[in-house]
Amino acid sequence: MNTKLNYLIKGENLKVLKSLLPYYKNKVKLIYIDPPYNTGGDGFKYNDNFNHSTWLTFMKNRLEVARELLSEDGVIFVQIDDNEQAYLKVLMDEIFGKENFVTQIVIKTASENGFKTLANKPVRVKEYIIMYAKSINHYKYYKAFVPNQREWDTHFNLFFDRNTMLITPLIDKLKSLKLLKDNESLQDINLNKKDFANFVIKYAENICDTKPIKLNDDELQNCELYKVSKKDIYIYKKRMLNPISKQIQEIKGVKTLALPLSDLWIGIGFNNVQNEAGNGFSQGKKPEALLERIIQIATKEGDIVLDFFAGSGTTGAVAHKMGRRWIIIEQMDYIETITKVRLQKVLEGEQGGVSKNHKWQGGGSFEYLVL
Repeated sequence: MNTKLNYLIKGENLKVLKSLLPYYKNKVKLIYIDPPYNTGGDGFKYNDNFNHSTWLTFMKNRLEVARELLSEDGVIFVQIDDNEQAYLKVLMDEIFGKENFVTQIVIKTASENGFKTLANKPVRVKEYIIMYAKSINHYKYYKAFVPNQREWDTHFNLFFDRNTMLITPLIDKLKSLKLLKDNESLQDINLNKKDFANFVIKYAENICDTKPIKLNDDELQNCELYKVSKKDIYIYKKRMLNPISKQIQEIKGVKTLALPLSDLWIGIGFNNVQNEAGNGFSQGKKPEALLERIIQIATKEGDIVLDFFAGSGTTGAVAHKMGRRWIIIEQMDYIETITKVRLQKVLEGEQGGVSKNHKWQGGGSFEYLVL
């Protein structure tokens, strides 16, 4: 096998994993799998009705080989639900070492608005992603940020109150000019964006003891977040920030108010994700945005990504768009009509999923093998 190529492989995944060892041992940077959940009733086309001990043996055999394939700085993500999550965590402690456990992510996969029947317990809306490093001493986390969904709530009032270097003088100036009443906060200001920016520019030199940066009309009208002085004073939606930490980040090419990625993932849509593939695959598939986030925090361009429960090929599709090399394995016959077709569309430049985030226009290649 040529380790510089991408591979879509049809075959029983344990046999395929063992056949990869001579070529890829210690070379795979990221493994993501979405294995059978052992629910006995999810309708998926592969066997998802193991008894408990058989399921654990099934997973153990594959995870042991997967560990050999990981590079020393590699990581593995395994997605699972409540049915086997606790047992899988203990199993992975045994295989990867408890000291190499990185985190367990809770991901919201459904809406509480969409329940079909009201059971005698809380509505289940989440799954888990268990993350281990091959070696925690070599593991590297590629930091990620998400847009701050909370915006201007109580959390940021407290932030303003603490930021006496800028916010207190600004509020005093606004009140002295009768632009802000004594009982109002900065969030109550009623100026439009351009007037507020001009006001900050006018007084920034006095407030911050630095020469302000002039903005043209286009910048004032079209930017939701922009810098108005050399001391990193930012205006965002008519409010003013002086970041004392990394509150301002570039996400998908746009500067925005952001928070570090946490271990609680919400806002990744799981509805109608079959439309991303465009080929009618509707069961067991994960959204491209989920794989995009995992690949982002665990790899860099050119790294090898492996998924040995490939399904419709989401992992391969996203890895390809993000400039990673990939190997995905699937044993079911739909690999011919769904997975392979989807990846061919990726090469042709399809614009579903995360394509626009990465300005994807097509290109590249993959080899299709049958074992």
